[in-house]
Amino acid sequence: MLPTISSADLENQIARLRNQIANAASPRNPVRGLNRTGAADYIGVSTTKFDELVKSQQMPPPIRIGGRVVWDIRELDDCFDALKEANQDQAKFDEDALLAGW
Repeated sequence: MLPTISSADLENQIARLRNQIANAASPRNPVRGLNRTGAADYIGVSTTKFDELVKSQQMPPPIRIGGRVVWDIRELDDCFDALKEANQDQAKFDEDALLAGW
């Protein structure tokens, strides 16, 4: 038989969980190391594309912390900025080509 819980207790537990979620990665408590999925999400690509970018050295390699493999968010930012700069000329060309078709 499942234990019973009052609606007030349930509401308190829900509020506590919402608070934990809201504070998990806030500016007060930023996440520095991201797992593979988190790193791919952070830069806005699939994990497959992220793996390709790591292999081609366009994204940084991971670091090991104990048994975990994580990517440093600052290194991801630096590599993302480098990708953005390298692609500015290509993006301008693509934009011009797109607009020419209209």
